[in-house]
Amino acid sequence: MHSKSEELYEHIKDLMTEDEFKSEITKRSQDVDGLLDDEAIALLILDEMGRNKKHISAIKDLKPDEECTVFGKVVSIDEPLEFKRRNGSKGRVVNIKIADNTGSCILALWDDDVDLVGSTIQVGSTIKVVNGYTKERNSEIEVNVGRWGSIEVEPSDAPIISNHSENQIKGRVVKKEGTRPYFKDNGEFGFVRTVMLENEEGLKKIILWGEHTKTIESIDIGEKIVITNVHRKLNNGCNEIHVNSRSVISKS
Repeated sequence: MHSKSEELYEHIKDLMTEDEFKSEITKRSQDVDGLLDDEAIALLILDEMGRNKKHISAIKDLKPDEECTVFGKVVSIDEPLEFKRRNGSKGRVVNIKIADNTGSCILALWDDDVDLVGSTIQVGSTIKVVNGYTKERNSEIEVNVGRWGSIEVEPSDAPIISNHSENQIKGRVVKKEGTRPYFKDNGEFGFVRTVMLENEEGLKKIILWGEHTKTIESIDIGEKIVITNVHRKLNNGCNEIHVNSRSVISKS
């Protein structure tokens, strides 16, 4: 291997031996008739294994229906659910809220991966999802591991992620804007509404989705509320607070 390929190997030496790495580069070079050099092939291998740092996605940049490799710290874990598939077989799923330094999303673990919760994955654990894929569910990005993906707990190459234990907001309602319809990617339409809360930190813009656009109708201007399981997102340098189907609004 050339020196650059040797340098790249350092990123995956815990996943394969150097001989295996060299052999894979040689095989792929032959497959493409030498059209790619060793460095390009090495980068492809790193990318497939989720170790190409240039291809690590920030949670705020995730969009529906795309492949991704992301890091996140576990903020909360829902109760696992059992369900029956159309073919009659039983399945299991658990939703985990993860966050990096840019935002948060839902990580859905299915079937055998559910067993990782409690024994390996806990609130505060740092997770890396390699070659996952995204969906939009209830106006929120959901990451799935999938057949070709993998999940790593406390990976050695994880960045430092701030503490995201605060997933609620309190304040006094000072303004309620009107409800607006919008079209989803699947052609259906939903509803969104913006309210302003005031607390010790100042004014906060809260974006309500779906049924919560109706929930806020029973709360008058001047009343104090608590919203739990909020979704914080950094958008164009501004912090946004979203209230979706997993959030709960109550009077305080």
